[in-house]
Amino acid sequence: MKALILGGIVTEIYENEFPVHHDFTWVDCGYQVEAGTEYDGTGFDAKPPPSAITPDQVKTEAQRRIFEIMPDWKQTNTIAMAVQATTQYGADITNWPADLQAKAALANTAWALIEAIRKNSDRIEDMDPIPFDFTDNKWWSA
Repeated sequence: MKALILGGIVTEIYENEFPVHHDFTWVDCGYQVEAGTEYDGTGFDAKPPPSAITPDQVKTEAQRRIFEIMPDWKQTNTIAMAVQATTQYGADITNWPADLQAKAALANTAWALIEAIRKNSDRIEDMDPIPFDFTDNKWWSA
């Protein structure tokens, strides 16, 4: 394998050399070398590992997922509707008018999904290390 170097950085990897501009240099390399790897004239420096994922990044992802289900404004309106209905009709939802019962059922379904997101967020935040692909749905559906 051949690494094409420009300014100390591998730009591409090829099987064979071919004519290039004089600013480029060909260097023999192994299969582990990738574009973007630094070359100091004597050897290749591996790419640094990605920065560790923080619990705050997980919380931000959880908030994004929660807001997809129920944005902030909708949460506020739902709470206000529930308080008003409870004040007017009592805590027993079966005493509420049918339209408010339907809204309450939708809110309870959304709330169950939100609670699951919060549980998964807590679980992911407790991982050491937090996986780099923590935004993948596989971590949020357990």
